[in-house]
Amino acid sequence: MIEIIGNTSVCPDCQRCIASCPRGALVFQRGQPQVLADKCLSDGHCLAACPRGLIQVPSQLAKVKAWLANGHDVAVSLAPSYTVLAKEPLRIVAALRKLGFCRVEETISVLEETIRSRIRLAEGSGGPLFSSSCPSVVALMRREFPHLLQYLPPLPSPMAAHSRVLREKLGNGGKVVFIGPCHAKKREAAAEEGAADGVLTFTELWTWLQDEGIQLDSLPEESVDGDYEPTSRIGLLAMTASGLDRCRDFLAAFRPDEEGPRILELLACPGGCLYGPGMPPLADRETILLDQLNREGGTRSEDGDSHR
Repeated sequence: MIEIIGNTSVCPDCQRCIASCPRGALVFQRGQPQVLADKCLSDGHCLAACPRGLIQVPSQLAKVKAWLANGHDVAVSLAPSYTVLAKEPLRIVAALRKLGFCRVEETISVLEETIRSRIRLAEGSGGPLFSSSCPSVVALMRREFPHLLQYLPPLPSPMAAHSRVLREKLGNGGKVVFIGPCHAKKREAAAEEGAADGVLTFTELWTWLQDEGIQLDSLPEESVDGDYEPTSRIGLLAMTASGLDRCRDFLAAFRPDEEGPRILELLACPGGCLYGPGMPPLADRETILLDQLNREGGTRSEDGDSHR
């Protein structure tokens, strides 16, 4: 899914893209960068590394705009990290409706059932299970650690599960678009039946809003559609690691332990989804998050759980 575009003759040969890829999926051949498809995990960190913007993931924005222009009912599955894009994140919900989306729900609205399913499987197996949330980590396991796939439960990712729920609500002809910080979701959506019909990154959404002249400050705060209650993880042993290097090291050293964590959440992006390469360059991201946490009186993880 990741491609070299544009005039490669302007490539400065800085090899920052190569240094950014822990998989070695980028090489220089005859003085030009090349993507090795059999190694690429579509995590997208090479995009930010290229100073000339020669590395891209094909955008699906034109397709999404065409659906809206042709009168399709198009719903949004919104990744929870949208809450750090603005001090009043519910203005983003209003902006999405202004763009023409008929329904805006948070992806984590399916979290309760997802977690319950994981808990049931983990308790039944007697050992740990990996989460399927991060498509780059799932791809890493399939390519380098196929013997560990027995610990990856046959459950859809939150994006895929929520897409199916939304599609049922929309009926025939409806389309579902996932919007989040992850380039790899485009690859997942293309490969998994029933997943989102289209995927946009937050960076693409930001560009779209700018092109349409939509200013968040001029919009009201609007609630997302749908109702859900955060699921408590009290009593559930879980562990999270982030960054592909750390994930690979963990997988290489992994030994099932019946007394250890039950749910293993591995995330390709260092620091988790909040720092995905599909996020706009927002310098005050941490400030926004801390302000929201102070107002809520607790903490909220990327998967939507609340902790006091």
